Amino acid sequence: MLSDRPGSASAFVGNPKVGEQLPTLSYQVSAPQIFMYSAITWNRHPIHYNQTQARLEGHSDILVQRGLLGNLFVRYLNSSYQDIYIQTLAWKVVSSLTPDQIVQCTATVTHLCQTGWQEKWQLSLAMTHENRLVCDGTAEIRALQKRDFLLPIDWEQEKV
Repeated sequence: MLSDRPGSASAFVGNPKVGEQLPTLSYQVSAPQIFMYSAITWNRHPIHYNQTQARLEGHSDILVQRGLLGNLFVRYLNSSYQDIYIQTLAWKVVSSLTPDQIVQCTATVTHLCQTGWQEKWQLSLAMTHENRLVCDGTAEIRALQKRDFLLPIDWEQEKV
């Protein structure tokens, strides 16, 4: 249950230490997922859905979009922790990923910060395919709080 008082380290799994590595999780993106991501984000670049065009531009197959790789990082963080709020997430693609390649996501705790009652973790992220770095990034997370949700208004109580 969420309260007005924010959570502490107990909202996270265990008590992390700087340098501690989170468990590795694997993900795989299919060609239809890449196509659908292009459709919902209005990304019309043909290297994300047209194999012939991707090959003309020097790629072995269609490519996974940067935004979709970022979504994998979000999925990874939400799978690694329960009841967290991702305050910041930044990532950089350093090599291409094509459909059906399996990537491994990892994170390392780089900084723990206590500001008043609020604890934040800073993480270094990495996504690899067969030991080749696909993208790296950083994230700052904290415990989920009641104020992070839009709650329905009880009009009876508001006496409107």
